[in-house]
Amino acid sequence: MKKDYPLEKPAQCYFCHPKEGMGYMKRVYNYDVQCFGTWSNFFVLPMVGAGIDGYLLISHKDHYHSMADIPPEDIKSLRKLIDIIKKEMAKNYGLSVVFEHGSTCDNVSCLVDHAHIHITPVPEGFDIKKEIEQDFELSTVRKYTDLNSWCHGGLGRLQYKINDGEIDEKTAHEKFQPFLGYLYYENTNGQMFIHEIEDLYCFQPQYIRMVLFKKLGKETWQWNKNIDPETQKRTLEKLQQGLSKYLTSFNLDGGIK
Repeated sequence: MKKDYPLEKPAQCYFCHPKEGMGYMKRVYNYDVQCFGTWSNFFVLPMVGAGIDGYLLISHKDHYHSMADIPPEDIKSLRKLIDIIKKEMAKNYGLSVVFEHGSTCDNVSCLVDHAHIHITPVPEGFDIKKEIEQDFELSTVRKYTDLNSWCHGGLGRLQYKINDGEIDEKTAHEKFQPFLGYLYYENTNGQMFIHEIEDLYCFQPQYIRMVLFKKLGKETWQWNKNIDPETQKRTLEKLQQGLSKYLTSFNLDGGIK
C-alpha cells in the first residue's frame, strides 16, 4: 500500500486548545468550526473537512490517546451516545458506520492523538470490512465496553482468550506483543471489528477514511482537501433539532473542560 502524507501532525492538540484550533481553521481555511453540544464527558461536532453531509465527530473532553483509554464508565456513556447519533442519523440520512484510529502513545496512527471517533452516513448495503482486510487482519469485538482491552498496556485480543479459559493471564503476558494503536470499524449492522497496529512503518494516516471515500467513488479523501462551510451548515440544519433533545448546548470558543 503506497503511503500518502497529506498533512503533518500539529505541534499542539487542537482539541485541548480549541481557541488555537479554531483560529487555525479560520486563518488557513476561513472556516468557522461549530459544535452540536456535549453529552457527559464528550462533545459532538460536524466533521471538519467532512466531504460527506451528516459526517460527525465525537471527542472526549480530556486528553486521552484513544477511546480505549478513557474510563470504563465513559465507554458505557459513549456507547449510548453513538447509538443516539446513529438513530438520529437514520431519520435524516439512513445507515451509518463508525470508526476510530486509536493510539496507545504519541504516534502517527492518526494525525490527532486525542481520543475521537467518526460516524458517517453511507448507502444501504455499504461495507468496507473486506477492503480493510486486504491490508489488515480484523478481529471481532464482542461488546463495545471490551474496547478497554485495547488501552495502553491492555492485552487486546489475548484478553478474550483469558476470558474464554484458553490461556491463563501469565501465559497471555508471555505471548503479548505490544501494539502501537488500533483500527476500530463498526458496520451498518452494528458488528464491531478491531485491528491491533503493531508496526507504524508505511502506515497511512486517515486510513479508514481513505478506504471509505474510495469505495464511495470519492478520490479526494483527505479532510484538508474537503473544507466546505456549506457541508457543515447542511449537517447542522439536518441534525441539530434531533440531537438537541439529548445534548447540552455548548460554545466551542468557551473551551472543552
